[in-house]
Amino acid sequence: MNVKKEIRIKKTNSVAYRNVLILLFSLLPFFIGIIFSIHKGGDMEYFGAAINISGSQRMRTMLIANYAQQIEDAYQTEDEKHLNEAKAVLSRELQIYEEYMDALYNGSEELDLMQNDFPKIKEQIESYEDQYKRYDRNAKQVIEDPTRADLVDEIVLNALDLKNNIHEVVELYQQQYDEDLGYLRVIDFSMIIVAVLVTILGLFLTRSIKKHEYFANFDHLTGLLTRYNLYENTKNKNADDHALFFIDLNKFKYINDTFGHAIGDEILIEVANRLIEVFGREQVYRFGGDEFVVILQPTEYDSDDFLDSYVRTLKNRIAIPIIDAHNRAHFVGMSVGAVNRHMGLGNWDSLIRFADGLMYDAKSIAGHVIICNTAGEAKERMNIVEEVEEALLEDVLVNDDTVDTLKNLSDMGYTLAVDNFTVDISLKESVKYKNIKVVKLGKPIIDSLMIDSIRVKC
Repeated sequence: MNVKKEIRIKKTNSVAYRNVLILLFSLLPFFIGIIFSIHKGGDMEYFGAAINISGSQRMRTMLIANYAQQIEDAYQTEDEKHLNEAKAVLSRELQIYEEYMDALYNGSEELDLMQNDFPKIKEQIESYEDQYKRYDRNAKQVIEDPTRADLVDEIVLNALDLKNNIHEVVELYQQQYDEDLGYLRVIDFSMIIVAVLVTILGLFLTRSIKKHEYFANFDHLTGLLTRYNLYENTKNKNADDHALFFIDLNKFKYINDTFGHAIGDEILIEVANRLIEVFGREQVYRFGGDEFVVILQPTEYDSDDFLDSYVRTLKNRIAIPIIDAHNRAHFVGMSVGAVNRHMGLGNWDSLIRFADGLMYDAKSIAGHVIICNTAGEAKERMNIVEEVEEALLEDVLVNDDTVDTLKNLSDMGYTLAVDNFTVDISLKESVKYKNIKVVKLGKPIIDSLMIDSIRVKC
């Protein structure tokens, strides 16, 4: 993996992680609201149960006074049956009364009532504790001794006051319930607002993530797949099962320098569209600048020379001039190196380098296309390249066999070049240089030639 690819992957991952973190922090108030609602939900259940129980105690207070009076009346009228029934009911109601009163203060597992942790409510219950206990005790004595008319009078006299005190407890529970319900409504409303904001933010983040994902996989100018995508899409595929085109625009720098980069971009976009028309969107990659790579996986129905039909179609499409925004026609040339499948090149890097080499060779050949259709052709070319590279490293011009190889390459249309430091420039050895078309001159030689030129002029 090259450095540019690593930087692009790290940048993409960094953007993705940043967007995920922003989204998580945006959802944090939402999660806090849910936790608060769950916590308060238990309180709301408690308040509901407590209001029901304290409300029943309020009514039961009056009910106790009523049955105490019925006991006295039944005793006075000597109605034994009614007396016993009233005693039984009052006894049962007093038992519930005591149980509920204790639950309101201390809580009760049987009644699913938690411990009372609300100071104001507890203070109110404590304020009438003595009154309640005396009320309860008097009612029990009336059950045991129906003759105690004085106790019945006391019960009836205190019933309303005790009921009002218990009513204060009900009111306090209701106030606490309403207060917490208000909190919950604020939280719920806030969560709705947060949910809306998160949804809006999520849409923007999604667009941002998709945008960065798009730019990670597609070239922002041409819309083609990128070099990064090329490596990703091929890493688990067999290079030997695929054919590959390496395409370079001819004299594209001249277009940029002459007409400007905006026009150059128009040319690149139109070239990309034409490549898509010929090969399909999923097969074309912008390799860099004005270089493109096309990967094809032939089917069993394709002949071994199927690349030729693609080349013909490509030439026809590229031959059509590109009209720019100023209505000027541009004829764009291409140099193409094409490699068929089953070349035995081993891996994708080798296949791409091989096609790249063919493309560079195509720049010096009419038609600007070189196709390698067979493994034999590929092997022969690789052997020639290896011989030339090895010879150049040792001293390309001292071996007669190497000179013959260079002549063959020159006859095939290759442009041969050497560095000046490998060449012994002398008339005696000049016969060896006749196939060399280009010599790369170093600065010392250029300076020397410039000095000689100046001297001649002088």
